Amino acid sequence: MKLNTNDFRRKMQHPLVLALACFPLVLFLMAQNAPEATGLMWVLPAAYVLLAWVCLLLPGKLRLPGGLVSIAAMIAVTAAAWPIAAHPVLIVPVIVYDVLMLITLPMGRWERGREVGLEWPVIGMCTHVLVQLLINGAQKLGNTAFDACEGVLVVSFLALAVLVVLAMNRMSLNTASQSRQNIPLLMRRQNLVLVMAVLVIGVLISMIPAIGQALAFMWDKLMQLMLLIGAFLASIMPQQKSGGGGAGGGDNDPLVPGAAAEPSQLALIMEKVMTVLAVVIIIVGAFFILKMLLKRLKKLLLYLWAKLGRYSAAVGEDYEDEVTSTREDDAERESLLGRLRRFAPEDERGLDASQRVRVRYRSLKRRRRWTTASTARETLPEEAARLYERARYSGEALTDEEAERFREATKKV
Repeated sequence: MKLNTNDFRRKMQHPLVLALACFPLVLFLMAQNAPEATGLMWVLPAAYVLLAWVCLLLPGKLRLPGGLVSIAAMIAVTAAAWPIAAHPVLIVPVIVYDVLMLITLPMGRWERGREVGLEWPVIGMCTHVLVQLLINGAQKLGNTAFDACEGVLVVSFLALAVLVVLAMNRMSLNTASQSRQNIPLLMRRQNLVLVMAVLVIGVLISMIPAIGQALAFMWDKLMQLMLLIGAFLASIMPQQKSGGGGAGGGDNDPLVPGAAAEPSQLALIMEKVMTVLAVVIIIVGAFFILKMLLKRLKKLLLYLWAKLGRYSAAVGEDYEDEVTSTREDDAERESLLGRLRRFAPEDERGLDASQRVRVRYRSLKRRRRWTTASTARETLPEEAARLYERARYSGEALTDEEAERFREATKKV
């Protein structure tokens, strides 16, 4: 069995990015539900990374079976190390990393220089920020289970940032080399932008408590403004008073607690009309939404079926270097009968002159083992090449005399 070591040094970073992007989920669930086992939170990510490396080294035909065995091994190792029986919610990160293993398998056939998509760095940043917010909220409520995990989350974020910057650095190098731009200058600019973005995100994460306090202050001010607007609108609206005795003494006075204004007939009619309209709108909207969902569901099923076929094909293939394939001229192993057939004369019975010229050239090409990139101008004498091009590309037919001249001209080739 030949291992698929094609560009493995760079591909080995892809599972690390995926593992770090989902690591905050493991940290939060483990610290929240089983704080006594937080020291073993690394078992699942480490098992995923090691087994993913093994799967990336496997050839295409063995990659899918190796991935299934790796998923079973991850489940077994995690079940032995984590208290899943006492805390069933810990099965969630196991499912997530099993899905990551399935996503990793097609990376074995990626061409040289391909990197993970930008969605994974975004997912990693979002999970780290979200878990940091949850930890801050839990600490405000007096939960001390996350005190020992803050440093781990920071280290995970920094490692993810370093891997993302390295990947983006390679992507910028490939893009610059393909576009024939000034590579050092372009890379310096892009790397500066990447580093600044990572620093800004890190500063924002460190300032999450202050940002939360600022947002809470703005929310309180917005609520106060809305209350003032509501009080102003209530003060300028006309109020119905009853005919009962002195100022503010009516039973329907809205300023008196417990008083209720008598609704008008027009208000009752409008209420009924609006109720009917609301019911009609809900029914029509539900019909169109259901119709759209059924149509989308059909497209989704077809899309998933097509993706499943492409996924199974991608997992079972290996990347073939285009340069190697061109240098080897796509040579295939021939059987003994095929080698002997190269020297057998072609059957020219029933063929006209142009067809005989083309058959003879094909026989020469097979016998001399000319490459597929070779042309008649490169391999034949001048007159023979001219006659072949007339027979191959022009609409006029050759004469028997010209076909005989082609045969005589190619005898010594």
